[in-house]
Amino acid sequence: MVYYKCDACGKSLLKNDLRYKVKIEVIAVYEKNEIHLKDLIQNHQEEIEKIIKEMEYITADELESQIYKRFEFDLCPACHKKYISNPKAGLYFQSSNDNTEEYNTVRDFLREIIENGEENR
Repeated sequence: MVYYKCDACGKSLLKNDLRYKVKIEVIAVYEKNEIHLKDLIQNHQEEIEKIIKEMEYITADELESQIYKRFEFDLCPACHKKYISNPKAGLYFQSSNDNTEEYNTVRDFLREIIENGEENR
């Protein structure tokens, strides 16, 4: 039997049950539209070597997550309703100087988003 689980509350969903797929893409954006003389005369070889040297100490996964990250979650109808009422609730993070706890599971992450959404209404 094919079934899914709501990534927020853990409810089991059968194949034919209504469920919602949430897709989140995080993409690095850098917009530098103007080119100045200093950009043209800059030593690009030196700059490239510097970047490569910095990358030696970073894993491929860390590098990739700095550029692009994609998440997909399944939600049951009840959690979907809570999520769409305030999808930005998960964006209100504590500063990195605080002792922020990491989420152990996707379910913890989504539960936090839903709870924050209810508090912010």
